[in-house]
Amino acid sequence: MSSKHEEHPFKEWLSDNLRYLVLIVCIALGIVAIASGVRVYQSFHRQSAAKDEQSTDQTITIISQGESESGVTVSRQTVRKEPETEKETAATEKQTETETKKQTEKQTETETKKQTEKQAETETKKQTEKQTETQKQTEEIDTLKRYSSAATLYADEESNIRSGPGTGYSVIGTAQAGDPLTVTGETDKWYLIRYDGQNAYIAKSLTASSYTPPEPVYRTITSACNVRSDPSYGDNVIVSDLPAGTQVEYLGGSGWCEIKLSDGTVGYVGEKFLE
Repeated sequence: MSSKHEEHPFKEWLSDNLRYLVLIVCIALGIVAIASGVRVYQSFHRQSAAKDEQSTDQTITIISQGESESGVTVSRQTVRKEPETEKETAATEKQTETETKKQTEKQTETETKKQTEKQAETETKKQTEKQTETQKQTEEIDTLKRYSSAATLYADEESNIRSGPGTGYSVIGTAQAGDPLTVTGETDKWYLIRYDGQNAYIAKSLTASSYTPPEPVYRTITSACNVRSDPSYGDNVIVSDLPAGTQVEYLGGSGWCEIKLSDGTVGYVGEKFLE
């Protein structure tokens, strides 16, 4: 009797508070479930973020909603989207390529323009010079006066003989210093002469009314040497062992000197053999 009497209050308390205990347990389980859900969500979110960072493509889901008689209908469309960095890189490359192309085209155009202008300027200059020379030659020919009888002049130095009265005409021969010239006329700056059976011209500044050959310069051979046909060593000896003390006419030159022997032979000897 006493044992049943002692258990009766506990059962009575448990019966009165059971619903509170169940509520507390449910709350505790709910808290645990929420905490677990948060952890799972955070873990999943981190994995998803890492996966999105590694991927080169992203997708955007566009949801369009429309009302119908039966309710709400949802349609989904997936659009491929490139990363912003890739777009920016492509845009930068395209802009750089465009700027480079424009710069190259502009530079090429400028160089072509300069080259064309320079070429045109050169051609114009040449044409102008040619026209000027032609005009001068025409004016020079217009001043030609022919002699009633030929006169004799002399080349004052080695001179070109030309086909016309001007440096633009071709050279048809050469007159040596002292050569006599048969003059049949003159222009302002040129003499008309007969040369090799034809009319030709020589500059007035290269002629003289008379010619006096320069006094010969004589030098003495200091030691026996060879006289050569050319100012160099080789198989060109024309006089062997010219004896020391021989007097020769010095015609000019240094290193190798041109000389003339008493018999009229002209050749070369080293300057070290001349006194």
